[in-house]
Amino acid sequence: MRSLGGKLKDSDVVVKLFSAVPDKFLQIIGTIEQWGDVTEMSVAEAIGRLRAFEESLKGRRRDKKEVCSCWSRMPSRGSRVPSGRP
Repeated sequence: MRSLGGKLKDSDVVVKLFSAVPDKFLQIIGTIEQWGDVTEMSVAEAIGRLRAFEESLKGRRRDKKEVCSCWSRMPSRGSRVPSGRP
């Protein structure tokens, strides 16, 4: 926007950025708008917060996959596990 010669305040760019992000960010945008001062936030800070949120989502997905893979190695409910006794 700025590269086209227009003069915009950081707060205007942040508001436009928040209105244009995918739905997976709605949760964090609501939190930022409620607890942060969007009128004082720089574009770099807004992008940094969105990136941090995205990284935490990736970590949760990875942890969930690890838990699922652990459960898939468990014996099924109907199978008998040897108890070690003859």
